[in-house]
Amino acid sequence: MHYFLDGEPLATHGEPYYPEELMSINFNLWFIREGPIASRERRVYTEDVDWVLHAAGSVLTPADVDKQVTALRTAGVSFRDTVPAAQPPLASPCDF
Repeated sequence: MHYFLDGEPLATHGEPYYPEELMSINFNLWFIREGPIASRERRVYTEDVDWVLHAAGSVLTPADVDKQVTALRTAGVSFRDTVPAAQPPLASPCDF
């Protein structure tokens, strides 16, 4: 199992170390538990995610991922969720 971030190797795990439980991807802005500071000034939070590609049962190189993402962009696809919902649904770890 190889993990990459921005095309750079991040971690490698040998067989048979695959997830044994359902997993989820959670995007957040890292709010702190104590909440936002007391302020009347307008605050803006921005998070940019270019692409997330999930290819179940596939072995892809970073070049393969780039090729699939390029094909989706060329086709004008900006969002497509093909991951079936878990039954029962996964619990949300967000407690803010």
